[in-house]
Amino acid sequence: MITNLEHICIKPILKCNQRCPTCQKRQLLHQHLNNIGFQPLTVDEWDSVFKDLKSLCKQPIISISGGEPLIDRRLVDIVKTAKKYTDNITINTNGTLLSPEHSMKLLSAGITRFNITMDEFNAEDYKSARGILNEKMYYKTLYNIKQFNTIRKLSFPNVKSVNVIIMTENRWLKLDNIIKLSKVLSFDEVSLDPLEADFEHKHIVNIDKFLQTTYRKLPSYYKHQIHRLINLYSSDHYKLYGQYRKTQTEPNCNIPGNFCIILANGDIHQCNVIEYSHEPIIGNIRQIKLSELEKQGEFQPCL
Repeated sequence: MITNLEHICIKPILKCNQRCPTCQKRQLLHQHLNNIGFQPLTVDEWDSVFKDLKSLCKQPIISISGGEPLIDRRLVDIVKTAKKYTDNITINTNGTLLSPEHSMKLLSAGITRFNITMDEFNAEDYKSARGILNEKMYYKTLYNIKQFNTIRKLSFPNVKSVNVIIMTENRWLKLDNIIKLSKVLSFDEVSLDPLEADFEHKHIVNIDKFLQTTYRKLPSYYKHQIHRLINLYSSDHYKLYGQYRKTQTEPNCNIPGNFCIILANGDIHQCNVIEYSHEPIIGNIRQIKLSELEKQGEFQPCL
């Protein structure tokens, strides 16, 4: 049975203003694509993508990611275009460029959920985790997030703000402090997410150590999320990720079949996992529509 496509993650720009060591595979892919040269999809081309997606789903979900999407000067226009077809628009950002002026423009354009990653609670750890030398970016980002959440709550109360914490070994042990910072910055929620593409287990979590220490201090809500993450960090999970990357197929993969990624050059991937190897590419949006790929069964779960 074909599962209807309803959620796309678009990456209109393949650049970032940080150099996180945990994101090296994505950095290499984006650097390669930028080096060989391509014309990024125009706002009109994104409009066609959104319109086609709308033909498949009554209320589609459009996520905007990167790289760092706020680098793209066309971002507000892209959001306004997406708004014509859905009321469910998410942006993923590191928050460094989320100035009060930019915040107002993006909120007014129609974004309904901001996933902001602020997962270090002091400047030194932030510099190390983000691959930067100047701690000013840390304090500027804290200011931006605090101002953004103030503006949002006063003028756009229906917009959700979520601190997405990418879990690495070090962050497990500091999680209670990171959650406290999230409350100070007035986030609505905290989401604990696994680190993608850690195929070599360089940043794998010591679950036993965490359960014996930080875990006991956390509210029950986060314990529920953590149990999900413990399963994701299991050896079977990493075996699945590695196998999927190498063979391009995995019979036990339970990634939903209602999702795909579209890169700035138009290449389409079925999920986040295979984005890092840039294969398989199931099509290019300049050559084939999402609705045509849907008819071909390209968005079925790999079960």
